[in-house]
Amino acid sequence: MTKTELKQNITKITQILQSENYEAGFELLKTKNDPALNEELSDLIQSRVRSKYFEEVSDQKEVDKGLEILTDLLPNLTSLDLSDCSMKNLDVSKFKNITTLNLSNCDSLENIDGLYELKSLSSPTLTSPPALDLKNSPLLTNLDVEKIKSLPNLDFEMDVVGLRDNNGLLLNHFGDSDWEYWHEAFEEFLKQEFERALSPTDEFFGNVLILWLHEDEFWDYNFGRAQKPAAGHKASDVDSLELLIGEEEKNKLGLFFDPPKTFPAKDEVLLLLYTYGVQTFLYWWISNSSEYSIDCDECGDTFTFAETIQVDPEVEKIRCCPDCAKERNKNSQ
Repeated sequence: MTKTELKQNITKITQILQSENYEAGFELLKTKNDPALNEELSDLIQSRVRSKYFEEVSDQKEVDKGLEILTDLLPNLTSLDLSDCSMKNLDVSKFKNITTLNLSNCDSLENIDGLYELKSLSSPTLTSPPALDLKNSPLLTNLDVEKIKSLPNLDFEMDVVGLRDNNGLLLNHFGDSDWEYWHEAFEEFLKQEFERALSPTDEFFGNVLILWLHEDEFWDYNFGRAQKPAAGHKASDVDSLELLIGEEEKNKLGLFFDPPKTFPAKDEVLLLLYTYGVQTFLYWWISNSSEYSIDCDECGDTFTFAETIQVDPEVEKIRCCPDCAKERNKNSQ
């Protein structure tokens, strides 16, 4: 095909693909079977296939038809973006050359066939998009993490985002700055809850606190948008915790502690963060009474809550350091 013929065919097929008769454009490309022509129209082919066979399409036959068009016309495709799509199952086994696969925001996707055969998945630079993006695809809980880790060109810590298992979201790519943000956010929230509690030993310590956050806000480091569940955000015993998060999630808590347990001790408080909608465990944070400060009611010096002693039987937050409590008790006798 000459340059003039190539240009003419590009113009003609572009018009067909952009019309309601787009399928005729795909058939014409298959008939011509010209890799150079297909490559020139690659972006348009992907865009039309995406809009007609993937977006808001859950019919598996249509999804498979779209995949077939892509593999027929673009067999050497290196990047596949099916984000925000509605399929339940996806077979990527024929896309052997792709280096990036974006399946974020696919809230109906439950299964990916052929994922472990994608030996070329990789992110060439630190600023490149993730090689495997699964953010906000909450039903993908059956992937084999070890097989993904074993892909030869994949840096699991850097190239994979949004992967989850039956226990929750895996934060494999989190670095020190990521942890620092969330730890500070959790600590600040718990400090505020401690200040609000009139009786910390009943209302705060020994309790589990629940927060919900949209997953995209989690990735955007937007803890300020976290919400307390309408049914309540505090559990004071195992039974009330089960009512808030369900029996299965309650039983998983033992996985995060050594020795295993499903509830914090009397001097601890546990914060759990879950996603809205399809409940996915995001993160947890636990602290104890030695991390919270209170001023001695007598000398005014600041001590940890654990160091102080309640001196007013009616108001728990009226507390003193041991020396002042001893002196106060002596004077009251």
